[in-house]
Amino acid sequence: MEQGTQNPYGPYPPPGMYYYPPRKPVLPNSIPTLVFGIISLATMALFGWIMGIVALNLGNKALEEAEANPGKYNTASLGMARAGKTMGLIGLILGLVGILVWVLYFVFIFWLVSQAEHSAYDYQYNPY
Repeated sequence: MEQGTQNPYGPYPPPGMYYYPPRKPVLPNSIPTLVFGIISLATMALFGWIMGIVALNLGNKALEEAEANPGKYNTASLGMARAGKTMGLIGLILGLVGILVWVLYFVFIFWLVSQAEHSAYDYQYNPY
């Protein structure tokens, strides 16, 4: 349009064009929080507790950023940060419970073997 002429359509865009409001930015660390939360649930007994700690830290940073700037970030990314933090906490708890179960399992096995070695049962074979 030339300078000095008015838009013939008023404040609306021309026909066939649509006005979309600008998108709000994604909350920093929301996607990594969700990814680490999912990984912590998927790998509970191996190293899920480590990923759970990472997800919790990233989730806390993301939610602090959202609280510092209310309304700046889109709500979907805020939900991703909350979900990742929750999954990270669940993965951390289940990972630590899994480690405790493994430790108790091996303690039980070693106790069982030690009891078998000190048994009073006579293992000599006597067919008659």
